[in-house]
Amino acid sequence: MEEERSREEHHVDQEILEEQKDDILKGKIMLSRKKSAIRDSFDLEASKFTTNQGLSQVEDWKTIRKLAFQSIGVVYGDLGTSPLYVLPCIFPTGIKHNDDILGVLSLIFYSLMLITLIKYVFIVLAANDNGDGGTFALYSLLCRHANASLIPNQQAEDKEVSNYRLDVPNQRLKRASFVKSMLENSQTIKFFILFMTMLGTSMVLGDGILTPCISVLSAVGGVKEAASGLTNNMIMWISVGILIVLFQIQRFGTDKISYSFAPILTIWFFFIGSIGLFNFFKYDPSVIKAINPIYIIQYFKRNKKDAWISLGGVILCLTGIAVAFVFTITSTFLVLVMVMIWKTNMCLIVIYALSIWLLELLFLSSVLYKFMDGGYLPLLFAMGTMTIMYLWNYGYRKKYIYELDNKVSLVKLVEIASDTSIHRIPGLALFYTELVPGISPIFTHYVANISSLHSVLIFISIKSLPICTVPLEDRFLFKRVEPHELSIFRCIVRYGYKDAIIEWEPFKEMLTIQLKDFIRKDVFMSRLPHTTNMASYESDDNEFSWLRTQEIAEREVEKVDEALNVGDIVHLMGEDEVVASKGSSFLKKLAINYAYNWLRRSVRQVDEVFMIPRNRLLKVGITYDV
Repeated sequence: MEEERSREEHHVDQEILEEQKDDILKGKIMLSRKKSAIRDSFDLEASKFTTNQGLSQVEDWKTIRKLAFQSIGVVYGDLGTSPLYVLPCIFPTGIKHNDDILGVLSLIFYSLMLITLIKYVFIVLAANDNGDGGTFALYSLLCRHANASLIPNQQAEDKEVSNYRLDVPNQRLKRASFVKSMLENSQTIKFFILFMTMLGTSMVLGDGILTPCISVLSAVGGVKEAASGLTNNMIMWISVGILIVLFQIQRFGTDKISYSFAPILTIWFFFIGSIGLFNFFKYDPSVIKAINPIYIIQYFKRNKKDAWISLGGVILCLTGIAVAFVFTITSTFLVLVMVMIWKTNMCLIVIYALSIWLLELLFLSSVLYKFMDGGYLPLLFAMGTMTIMYLWNYGYRKKYIYELDNKVSLVKLVEIASDTSIHRIPGLALFYTELVPGISPIFTHYVANISSLHSVLIFISIKSLPICTVPLEDRFLFKRVEPHELSIFRCIVRYGYKDAIIEWEPFKEMLTIQLKDFIRKDVFMSRLPHTTNMASYESDDNEFSWLRTQEIAEREVEKVDEALNVGDIVHLMGEDEVVASKGSSFLKKLAINYAYNWLRRSVRQVDEVFMIPRNRLLKVGITYDV
């Protein structure tokens, strides 16, 4: 039985060998011929990334119908509640002239056409990040086409990820190249774009706090018309109860809420549409004249400053007050996208800026006029959120730059690993580091205190890419630290900003499988002859022996298996403390020593996210003076 099993295993190994051999000969595994490039970059793994697999036409239409139905409960639900409070906010003291109604309706109509339809449906949706939208998506889009990030952790291999798209700017369009160069070479512009991204996102969050309150209060207040016994105090407490229930069920996910509210809002749209048609035909069909923009001009001539102030109420037909800031930020980013990525004709960019952008600035100026009359609330919420974002980014950036300046070079790493005084004990260890281009200084601190290294050592960096999601097959990027005998690897685990962190058990399985796969491919690649003659691969036994290559690869894989069989994987992490260096200003000490460190203690650490077993975890303490 043992002999038969051995023959079967040998037969399977031979089949695997032939498959790998055919893959290499047919070019299915993309191999680099430049040995220096292999040592200095992750070109091997980066070159074999696959492209996105598109949905079939049937699945695509199913997805569209599903999202269209969900959008009724979320996207259009925000617009659909506007009739509850828009007109009372525009005319708080009553209507002074009948034609004012036509002027306001014309304002609402053209605001919806210009901003909602033309800008967002026809332009912004085209500037999507692999299907995702929003301020962060536009920022990610700019970062991928220019080195706009303040953290220097970009690598050439990131551009090869399936969802990562980078088109080299057309040299004939000097304007695009100039803008790209200016963006990459100016720290001020980089900081400004990041600041605007944080501000826009914070404004959306601030609007998300207030808009539900306004909608629910308006809806419950409308019941008072039928139930006159309702007092303002009762309306307030009923609204509070409804809001508590809504926020409690929101944790189940947007899709659950959208499915729940879509039927309700469909009925709502049917009724308000029916009432509108009924009133249109019964009372005043001439309201259709509001399509004529001349009524907007007459409205402003008649009311002057009051008409400008009323724009703060008109914008509510689009969304909340706080999002007036987001409109202008989105337009700013869109201009950069048009110039640098789309390379749009300058005349079209100017038309966009003079029409939609100026309209949004007009709305923003009206909103700011009401700043002291409650307009400060969404801004206050946004400032609080943005402060947290900035403090985290500032502290993380300082820490990352410190690690980058004090990183352990690969030459130093090889010296340490080759030192005979450093014992290599059986087992596999993962050393976690936030540093991508190098090894964290925590490693030398660890070796200085514990003079031993495991037989297989993997340095893991968890990196966020400026894309929405990274396919699982592109998640791990490996590189070997030469020479092979050291059994030291570097691995970058890449996530998009929408990807959920994988828990430890499935992460461990994926890591080991892809590590073994990388070892096999790396051994085959390193033993390829320097020739382009495909026929010589099989005939030249002295230069390239497939059987010998398989033996070497499987021996290295067996070494990994032996390290795993000794015991479970050991996890080594840095318990670093970041403090402001001596001589730092009071604000820097406040930001680093208190605010940033408090935020770090408040978030889940890597071991908690991955649910790493506590008995297999070793943390090394170190202090960074930044």
